[in-house]
Amino acid sequence: MYRITEMIGKLMGWCPCQETVSAAQPGKSDHDTGSGGRNGLLMIRWSRLAMIGIVALAFLIGVTVYPTMPDEIPSHWNAAGEVDDYLPAFWGVFLLPILLAGVAVLFLFVVPALDARVEATAEAGKRYDAFGLVTTLFLFAVYVSTILWAQGIEVSMSAFLAVSFGIMEIAMGFLMKKGLEQNSFVGIRTPWTLADERVWQITHERAGVAFQVAGILTLLTAAAPEVYGFVLLVMILAVVCIYLIWYSRQVYQRVVRRSEIR
Repeated sequence: MYRITEMIGKLMGWCPCQETVSAAQPGKSDHDTGSGGRNGLLMIRWSRLAMIGIVALAFLIGVTVYPTMPDEIPSHWNAAGEVDDYLPAFWGVFLLPILLAGVAVLFLFVVPALDARVEATAEAGKRYDAFGLVTTLFLFAVYVSTILWAQGIEVSMSAFLAVSFGIMEIAMGFLMKKGLEQNSFVGIRTPWTLADERVWQITHERAGVAFQVAGILTLLTAAAPEVYGFVLLVMILAVVCIYLIWYSRQVYQRVVRRSEIR
């Protein structure tokens, strides 16, 4: 029974560690347990619960609306914002929830098992979880827009992508500026950032600003005509990515090469 509780606790981000142990020792008061909380209660990472809740909500929406869905559901839009492909009702309703579940499993189980650095410290784990939450929120928004289209409520996909993607870029930029531990899954992973932790840190400080600027510009493209808005969105993202790849190389040459010469 303890093993099962321990596994669930690890998934939820509980932190038993020294706080819980000290709570069990004679003479230790509630206030002596530090971040363990009253009577050593374990703290839960709300972002992990939110990720699981979003997945559950997506499936609940799917089960609720499935009986009212048409035989074919829009699954792809061209640059002009017109539907150019469809899926059968079942896959149109449940494919994205299944994808969301896969993303949650990836963030909660697979990556931490492959790279312990994403949860090396409590702060690193919180920021990593926040990246997972932002990703699942974006995919959930895409899912809701697809259901609305299938119900006959035709939202502008160009404007929707501009708003949702712009918000995601701003959020990602904020998380990068706050500090992101070097890892092999999330962040600006170039040969130069992965080779040196100093290069990683400097690059992500710049990346935080770059993604926030890109997010603001992307939000502005919502006012552009359908085809132009999509093209501008892609161009903004491409420019930011190319710039950060170049910048990480410049930082590597400045930081690492000079230290080697000395």
